[in-house]
Amino acid sequence: MNLFNIINSKMYKLISLIIGSIRLILFIILGFTFCFLFIIVSWALSKDVKPIWGISYRTFLLKFANWALGIRVSRKGEIPIGQCLLVSNHRSYIDATVILSENKVYAVSKEEVRKWPIIGYVAGISGTIFIGRFSSIDRKKGLYEIKNALIEKKSILNFIQGTTTIGDKLKKTKNGSIVTAYNLGIPIYPISIDYNDKSNYWIGKDRFVPHFFRTFGNLTTRVNITYHDRIEGRDINEVVFNVKKTINDGLETYRLE
Repeated sequence: MNLFNIINSKMYKLISLIIGSIRLILFIILGFTFCFLFIIVSWALSKDVKPIWGISYRTFLLKFANWALGIRVSRKGEIPIGQCLLVSNHRSYIDATVILSENKVYAVSKEEVRKWPIIGYVAGISGTIFIGRFSSIDRKKGLYEIKNALIEKKSILNFIQGTTTIGDKLKKTKNGSIVTAYNLGIPIYPISIDYNDKSNYWIGKDRFVPHFFRTFGNLTTRVNITYHDRIEGRDINEVVFNVKKTINDGLETYRLE
């Protein structure tokens, strides 16, 4: 590597560090400010109104956050209208910020998030269904809550792998929400989501702060998302198969572009 390239590399790292630092400071300040306002206003709302207002507020907040963090979305397909179940693959926490900024739906999340200071409370009053992952009793309770939400005409987003993955195709999936929606006659729409830069993935034991700088130290983070058509099938097995195939086909398209 010649001197010119070395200087350019160091300049790039410095600029990236400055951009990442500014965005992290803004993220912390604005995040806590918005959460504080969220909590204060929620105390004055009735139990029935709180989730509706919370989801609308969340949508506004995430749109602003995505813009401030440099998240730029390349979108294919039509965003579903009306009650539905959205099912998606999962690469990073960024997936949720993108999808929930465009859809006023309830989100399925792991039970541990409920215990996070401030964030857990805000998530709970802004349309989140928490599911325990470590016992069959907790999972059955979670599916019961999903069923009740669908019966109450609420739309739901579920990342059916249950965790983030880096593979080219869906790994083992948790299909309980699909079965529940199918039995209730609720439309099911798959989503494929991926990133131009695979370093944006948040996988395994990856820590938040290093990932934040690695991702948001760049001017922009490019996210590709495809909203697929409604899935049909003669029985639940065919529906589950078609959901997985559709998501995988969408991911394959990104790899070929």
